Amino acid sequence: MATISSLTTSGAVTGSDTLTVPSNILGGYKLNGDGTNEATLVIRDQDASGDILISTATISGEESIKPMLCSGTIHYTVGGTGGDAMIFGWERNQSY
Repeated sequence: MATISSLTTSGAVTGSDTLTVPSNILGGYKLNGDGTNEATLVIRDQDASGDILISTATISGEESIKPMLCSGTIHYTVGGTGGDAMIFGWERNQSY
């Protein structure tokens, strides 16, 4: 059994940075727009030149919960006036 974890980011983020995803599973994202300008989100595996895991854009907001494997480190870039994003990890829970 697996469940969405708490935020991998510490709240909504803008700009670019790297994050650690301890379970090696990216859980999803929530991209917020200001309703007028396009907000963009690109998440890459490992670093700023890694494989693209997510590339999306929205004006009013978008979210996706879809687990996908990653190396354990991701690099995100949030662009656009008024845009911010929250990025989620995925936890592996084992029952015995």
